Amino acid sequence: MAKLPVALVLYASWAKASTESVHFQEWYPQWGLQNILIDHCNESYQGYVNNNSPGCINEYNSHRNNSECRARLVTDCLLENLPESWKADMAAAAVLLGLLPTILSLIGSNVVETSLLSFRRPLLALLLSFGSPAVYPIRTFDYTNLAELSRPRIGPGVRIRANSSRIAVLASQYLLALIAIANLLHVSLELGIKTVCSFDTENQYYPLGWALISLPIHVISSWATWLRMRSQEDSRGKHGSFGQRLADEFTLSAQQRPSTLEFRDESPMFVVLSWLSSTAIITQILYGTVVFSSILFLGTAVVGRIIPRYWLSAVLCRAVLMFEIAGIRSTVDVQDEQKVSRIDSAADLSNAY
Repeated sequence: MAKLPVALVLYASWAKASTESVHFQEWYPQWGLQNILIDHCNESYQGYVNNNSPGCINEYNSHRNNSECRARLVTDCLLENLPESWKADMAAAAVLLGLLPTILSLIGSNVVETSLLSFRRPLLALLLSFGSPAVYPIRTFDYTNLAELSRPRIGPGVRIRANSSRIAVLASQYLLALIAIANLLHVSLELGIKTVCSFDTENQYYPLGWALISLPIHVISSWATWLRMRSQEDSRGKHGSFGQRLADEFTLSAQQRPSTLEFRDESPMFVVLSWLSSTAIITQILYGTVVFSSILFLGTAVVGRIIPRYWLSAVLCRAVLMFEIAGIRSTVDVQDEQKVSRIDSAADLSNAY
């Protein structure tokens, strides 16, 4: 778990290094920006490539700021040579993209549901967290009733009996999760390469960074849930062994052994982690709104193809998650969380007297 942030940083650094060489070289084909760059902005572009823009020699001392200055000169030149109708279309596209993080958060996965799945199938939960571009917002200090979430509901259940069908469903779950991850990474990286962010014209990894934030949010929420709940298996054998957990990972939740979910008291660490995850969700939405609304050189026609791709990753992960949640509801016996709280409160009151 401690290696996860390091891996994300290394991946972001690799993405940045891999995209620097193609900055201002690849564009979405809607407007033919490459021709404008060659015909009207070749001087500023060559200064960016060769690191010798006269307008940036004395403006900054550091190499990084000098690079940002050269990238800004190319961006300004492109904007000056765009027709006004294209600029209006660009503004409309920025509005649509600015709404994207909020829209995706409404259809995205709930961190509590992902945390519940992590009890049974942690690898699948991790993949679904990685492929979910946004997280459903939760109010600060407003905790989801895990007991109510886990109880069976009236309606069609998850019944898969044939062994071949189980293998096909398992393979489909991991395949859909991997497709969602690949699609999310590709569209985010492509968006960063083929556009420019107005507040930082040099860096290209802001959309990708936003997409990766959801993973640590789910991890933090799962940590909080593990402090609040524990699963007691209703079977013989060594509970929690590596072999049993590995077998559970590759078994549908609806086909796993019955278990009982028990609740613990809310510890200070649980409160802190819950507050941190809910605050991080709002921060991700705000960060995404700033990033996507600041993207330049993109029209509404292209945005109409980008938004469905983000939506696809969110829906795929959501569908797999809810299928597993339905299976969990059919195989768990849940303690009454409110009843446990009342018993604990009564015990504390009697001890006080």
